[in-house]
Amino acid sequence: MDILDHPALALLRKDATDIILSAILIRSVFSILLHHKRLLRFFVFSFLLAVTVWGVHSLHLPLSGLLVSGLSALIALMLIANILPELRQVYQSAKINRLLGGYSRAGHQVLEELVSSLLEFTHLKTGALLVFPGKQDIEDLVTGGERIDAALNRSILLSLFNTHCPRHDGAAVIQAGKINWIGGVLPLAASEQAGRDLGTRHLAALGLSQECDAHILVVSEERATLSLAHKGVLRILPTDPTQLRTELSEMLGIQKKSPSHTLFSLALSGAAWVLALLLACVGSVALERQATAKAELPLELRELSVPIKITGVPSQLYVDGPGSLTCTVSVKAPRETDALSAEPKVELALDLSAYPTGPADIALQSDLVRGLPKDWKVDRIEPAQLKLELKASRTLQIPIKVTTVGLDETRFRLRSKKVSPDKIEAEVRDSTWSSEEALSAQPLDLSGLSAGGTHTFHIPIPIPASIRATSGESSPTVKVELTIQERGKK
Repeated sequence: MDILDHPALALLRKDATDIILSAILIRSVFSILLHHKRLLRFFVFSFLLAVTVWGVHSLHLPLSGLLVSGLSALIALMLIANILPELRQVYQSAKINRLLGGYSRAGHQVLEELVSSLLEFTHLKTGALLVFPGKQDIEDLVTGGERIDAALNRSILLSLFNTHCPRHDGAAVIQAGKINWIGGVLPLAASEQAGRDLGTRHLAALGLSQECDAHILVVSEERATLSLAHKGVLRILPTDPTQLRTELSEMLGIQKKSPSHTLFSLALSGAAWVLALLLACVGSVALERQATAKAELPLELRELSVPIKITGVPSQLYVDGPGSLTCTVSVKAPRETDALSAEPKVELALDLSAYPTGPADIALQSDLVRGLPKDWKVDRIEPAQLKLELKASRTLQIPIKVTTVGLDETRFRLRSKKVSPDKIEAEVRDSTWSSEEALSAQPLDLSGLSAGGTHTFHIPIPIPASIRATSGESSPTVKVELTIQERGKK
């Protein structure tokens, strides 16, 4: 046998694959929680709430348990209400491919083009409004304008915000170093709260920053100032090229990091990977031990009364015999209270599609049993053999019998009775059914009859399960005409 096919090595490869994939998933969850702090706080508070409820109930404290049970529902609703905006932000971040990070990193060339353009705007007193989206989607917040796909450079920006450009009054949206929207209309902040000395561009920048985590740069054409709006705060940026470059580098996420900061980031990322790998190893070993311990538990023999579900019978055949069949399945189950107290929904599936017409002797095997828990094993099935007979259905013209009751024979007499139709064509799937046997309807009650003459009734005919009308009706209706004569009259 090849050493690579050794069972121990196969098991090792399986465990290693499980641990590596689990570590990657855990590390991804760490990244999401680190970038969405409110989500992390939600899980911490939920864990503390669950521990508190469990501790109070474990100590059997009646009053405290009642108070905690009442408050926990209210606290849970508050936690859910608090986490909904964060979940929406996580969804929006995933929607625009920024689930594990912030901005798309712009290059140094883009930074230089942006710095040069902004300084030119302030020098020429040209109004401008530039939006740099963050982790949240702003598609529903920016209206109007049109979508474009242009590289960010000085000449294009100067052209867009030139007063002769039709879109110069709107906002330009910049993502991943490209201009993808121009002439956008932003939500305005209330002038009473922001200040009456602010113009429309500044109110628009402040209004959008109150709705999302975007950075908005605005140039005033009156005062030739450059401002930055972020998270509802508007502040003026310096126009010195070096200071402005530093501010924009930090905003765009391309600020040069010191060697110590880079080393710290690498150490933090490595620690997160080590923790994820450790948790994956511990979880894998714990689950493996739990499965091994469960497999080593003493087994207890238990008998189940299991219905036999017959399927695959051809449409022209039927199983001759009782309508419902059962068998006794003896199983070996772990000796656990919860496992033995719960009655599983077990059935024995029998497919007869491959069996021809005539007697069939079918061996009931364990692979036919469905619905058993994974750690339950079939010991035996009684009876071990099932004798059935597949027969062809017969097409018969079955007569219909209608009787009457309650007729006042002192006043009336029944002269004639006509049933239409008087026969029903049906497929009979019962070997005991005689060709002369009739289908009987409920007796007609004539006790309320007050006068003679011809009376017409429409009554349903119940059909047994072993008989199928060729018309497809489960309860066909027949017409009954009765001629009643009053006694003493001709």
